[in-house]
Amino acid sequence: MAHQVPQRNLKSVPNTMLVDDVGRKDIWFQTVGTEQMCYYCKEMGHIATNCPNKKTGGISWTKKEDLPKPEARAFQMTIRDANGDDEMSNGIEKKFVAHSWVITRSDQVMKRERHEEIWDFEHELAGGGGPKLILGLDGGTTNTICICMPIIPFTSNHHHSPPVYARAVAGCSNHNSVGETAARETLEQVMAEALSKSGSTRSAVSAVCLAVSGVNHPTDQQRILDWLRDIFPSDVEFFVENDAVAALASGTMGKLHGCVLIAGTGTIAYGYTEDGREARASGAGPILGDWGSGYGIAAKALTSVIRAYDGRGPETLLTSSMLHQLQLSSPDELIGWTYADPSWARIANLVPVVVSCAEAGDQVATDILLHAVQELASSVKAVVRRLGLCGKDGKDSFPLVMVGGVLETNRRWDIGKRVISCLVKDFPGTRPVRPKVEPAVGAALLAWNYLIEQSHQEHSDVDYD
Repeated sequence: MAHQVPQRNLKSVPNTMLVDDVGRKDIWFQTVGTEQMCYYCKEMGHIATNCPNKKTGGISWTKKEDLPKPEARAFQMTIRDANGDDEMSNGIEKKFVAHSWVITRSDQVMKRERHEEIWDFEHELAGGGGPKLILGLDGGTTNTICICMPIIPFTSNHHHSPPVYARAVAGCSNHNSVGETAARETLEQVMAEALSKSGSTRSAVSAVCLAVSGVNHPTDQQRILDWLRDIFPSDVEFFVENDAVAALASGTMGKLHGCVLIAGTGTIAYGYTEDGREARASGAGPILGDWGSGYGIAAKALTSVIRAYDGRGPETLLTSSMLHQLQLSSPDELIGWTYADPSWARIANLVPVVVSCAEAGDQVATDILLHAVQELASSVKAVVRRLGLCGKDGKDSFPLVMVGGVLETNRRWDIGKRVISCLVKDFPGTRPVRPKVEPAVGAALLAWNYLIEQSHQEHSDVDYD
């Protein structure tokens, strides 16, 4: 028989479960109200603490063992226990501990079930075997790329790209931009798609290197590590880094040494020394001033258009160019366009318009790009000085890996080339590197190098013994 819960003002005690005399488990409300049964006199309408019979002497129990036994017993049950118990009622129509808990628990179950559907392809590939794999992920504000790379012998000094079984692309996975839930959904989707394309399952994965923008603190890394452990088998190795680390590895073929400058939707300069020291500059997002980024360049351009329209700034070719690009008729329509969807990548997509205006001789656009060059160069200089990559005399050679659409070299107004010109004045040993592989492959190479080193170490230990 199901427990009936009287209607009353409720003060619920979460995670309390009652078991009736036929062994059925049901969660219901343990409440404080006026219509409860007194376990002292077994009358309705009050509780034992306020029982009038204690004062009148109508009923007297002097020993605890003489007290009547309740018809049910209560004990604590965790959410994990409840989820794993087949006899546990888990529908919203049942008597759950609290309505808010019901909705939360139900959402969790539905989300997990939805995520499990992502991996349905594995049922058709069960027992497929095949080589062990590494997943390399490069997650940015614009898109997320995952590649599957087999673990096969090839030297870290090779000049050719390592073999890639499959590649998958998804949207933004920066939790600072889209939120943690959406970011994780994107990451899980792109990993599943890459494995599906390669005809492999999670059981074939030896390591996952996930390099994502927005990973700026050990707590960010730990949250993602805990999440990955819930998805993959327990023997998989995990590496979680900022996307700058994968970008550096894409230019050095997995070796962490030198500096990388990323300038796409956002920007960051990151450096690493052979003895394991690291440093970074910028990468704090548009609000905190990544002015050399694509977002920073385009946002300044839009601001310049508004200033010119208001009469607070000089006339600029940016006005007609931006309106034409966005199919707007007046600068005041920029306000609605901008705030309708102020996503970073959407704004950053306007950088080519700014470059075109600078190439046409517009001074406002030129000044915006010159400011971006100075910002990008100063970020690299800060990292190089902190790590001493240039040596004591400032002339030592070091690789500078350059990644991102802002630094592309297919324009007459070449931002990347101008950044290098600024840097070599202070650090003549700056050696610009254009990556031979994409950052997702760089992420996989990081994991591959670790596995190779781990294998060599294990063999050395065996030989020593």
